[in-house]
Amino acid sequence: MSDPRSVSYEDAIAITPSDSATFAKPYAGFICGVAGNVQITTLRNRVTVIPACNAGVVYTIPFLQLWATNTTATTIVAVSNQPYMGPG
Repeated sequence: MSDPRSVSYEDAIAITPSDSATFAKPYAGFICGVAGNVQITTLRNRVTVIPACNAGVVYTIPFLQLWATNTTATTIVAVSNQPYMGPG
């Protein structure tokens, strides 16, 4: 596995946890502004809680959904390594 400090991300976006919304494309990982638990759906459709995520750490776990249920971390930013293709 590569060192996350050497990984280059193409984009980052603040996301709001939701029990109903899924993403069209997976995100490469996330960063929490405020520490806590984060519940995600992985690329293999496994729903899992990542316990005690620290603020400011990039968690390089690709995911399709960020759940409101069981997520106590806040100010979550998703990172993407998808190349930017312009607006639209």
